[in-house]
Amino acid sequence: MARGPFRLQQVLDHKRREEEAKTLELASLAAEQRRLEDDLHRLREQEEQQLASLSAVGQTGAIDASRVDRALSYLDAIEASISKQLAHVAALESRVSASREALVGILKEKQLLERLREQHAGEAREAQQRRETDQSDEMASQRHIRRTREGA
Repeated sequence: MARGPFRLQQVLDHKRREEEAKTLELASLAAEQRRLEDDLHRLREQEEQQLASLSAVGQTGAIDASRVDRALSYLDAIEASISKQLAHVAALESRVSASREALVGILKEKQLLERLREQHAGEAREAQQRRETDQSDEMASQRHIRRTREGA
């Protein structure tokens, strides 16, 4: 029988705050992930442009060795940046995944606590209905006793 307030309300409130904080963290990480992926896309576009530029130099006939050397060096730098960016994206993806898993765990715990609170509220309603029924029965019994005494 449920009597009094829900004893785990503070825990439920804490889980709600945790959910909110983890949701904000996940949104922040997702925004950072989009930014990193956009940067990666830009680097890949630069790489494609540089490759196209190198290809065009070879088709013109006259090849300037220093220009080709600079272009290849720049291409190497872009590829190194792409590798670094891929590592950043991968690291962030694992953080996003961990944050998402933590949020799912928090949501499950919160859902369990909410079901317990609803069960507690249902038990409290049933207990109140039983008390009201008992009071009605008691009043009916007293009326019957009074009428029996008055009638005799």
